[in-house]
Amino acid sequence: MKKHFVLLLIFFVIFISGCSSSNEKNNISVTNTSVNKQSTNKSPMPEKNSIKQNSAMKLYENTKYNFSIEIPKEFDYVSPKSPNIIMSAVDESHIANINILVRTIDEQITAEEFNNLVAEDPQSLNLPGEIIDRGIINTQNNKAAYVLCMLKGKSSDILLQQFYIFNKNIMFAISYVAPKKYFDNCKKSYYESIKTFNVEV
Repeated sequence: MKKHFVLLLIFFVIFISGCSSSNEKNNISVTNTSVNKQSTNKSPMPEKNSIKQNSAMKLYENTKYNFSIEIPKEFDYVSPKSPNIIMSAVDESHIANINILVRTIDEQITAEEFNNLVAEDPQSLNLPGEIIDRGIINTQNNKAAYVLCMLKGKSSDILLQQFYIFNKNIMFAISYVAPKKYFDNCKKSYYESIKTFNVEV
């Protein structure tokens, strides 16, 4: 029962701390993950973080939480809309975005336990759409539980994939969001990105 409370708290925090905006090109309103198409303000990353770029990916490093992840190079960093979101990036067309949220949680949980809780009671997550896939994926030095959710838009469906990595009492939630057609084309690079996630244990 306590684990169910932790699960509900995790999702509540993710959706409350996310931003709410719209993708005007597709007339879609999405909570937590969409970035306003008109928002083109690129913000410099804080000094504690560094960015290194190779031909296909950019490396984002965060020294406060001791983690790094590579993201596709066509994504540009933007100002996060919430204090809990420590990194936000949008693609060149402002159709897709990536967010990283970090939270301290009261009870330690593993990716496997989280995945089992999702399997037992997917409705308890209170997600804004239908879960179409869930599972576990390996990152550089950890496991990530993931949930893939379909959100119905006015002119296009949106796919929201959230990966959850737990390290002691810290939860990292990495979200990839895009219209279905775009998401399907970028899915390989999203999976390559999450596999590069590395946190000091």
